[in-house]
Amino acid sequence: MVTTNRICSTDGHIPILDDIYDESSTQKCPLGTRMAWADGRIYKYFQNGGSALAASKLFQTTVLSTGWDNSVKPAAAYSAGVTQIGCSATAGTSVVDTNIEVTACVDGFIGIRTGAGQGYQYQIKSHTAISSNSAFTMNLYDPIKVALGSTASCCLIRNPYKDVIVAPTTATGAVAGVSVMVVTANYYSWGQTWGLGLGYSDTTYPVAAGGGVTRSAGTAGYISGITTVAAATHSVILGEAINAGTADQATPVMWKISP
Repeated sequence: MVTTNRICSTDGHIPILDDIYDESSTQKCPLGTRMAWADGRIYKYFQNGGSALAASKLFQTTVLSTGWDNSVKPAAAYSAGVTQIGCSATAGTSVVDTNIEVTACVDGFIGIRTGAGQGYQYQIKSHTAISSNSAFTMNLYDPIKVALGSTASCCLIRNPYKDVIVAPTTATGAVAGVSVMVVTANYYSWGQTWGLGLGYSDTTYPVAAGGGVTRSAGTAGYISGITTVAAATHSVILGEAINAGTADQATPVMWKISP
């Protein structure tokens, strides 16, 4: 594939031989790494979840495990400047992740939802195993900026490009991108987030030329046309169609998911 159109990072994060039609069983660069092309297309590096991903399908962030939304409690009060936070078992940390305990939140985030330090989030560098009602420890990339209270309620957030899934018809996370090739389960690859690409049009609300598109409510991974003002107020516009699209047809779309 000709790569002269690609604008490469200069920090070494993008392997020189990689292109958008590449997948691997091992991680080659940080999740979310951005690859931009001179024609306006933008791609982000992601890890697929446990099921194969077809080409030109919307994918979303993984579904949060039970208790990740608001049930993480600090083991103590922590002063500004620390880079390690303990999480308490006795305070009711009802977090369950039985698949990849020691890597589930690596490069993800802890967000402070209530209590002292509310409104801040910090990226997680590493953590010990996370299981139901057990204590665990997180190491952060950067020191906390505001003292964290022992009664705070926190949430854990995986990196949005880790263990992605085909976007279901009922949203259970945020749309993160569009696959550009068939991606093997658990493999790493590039997904498109901006610029001209393809998406599959569903049956009920086919895509109209020049119209906005959103996730399909009828077929997982597909797009629907936003055909009414009412629909637009309740839908996230993911891009605009270049041409009209009929059912099960790969349709040209100007994606506007993430620049």
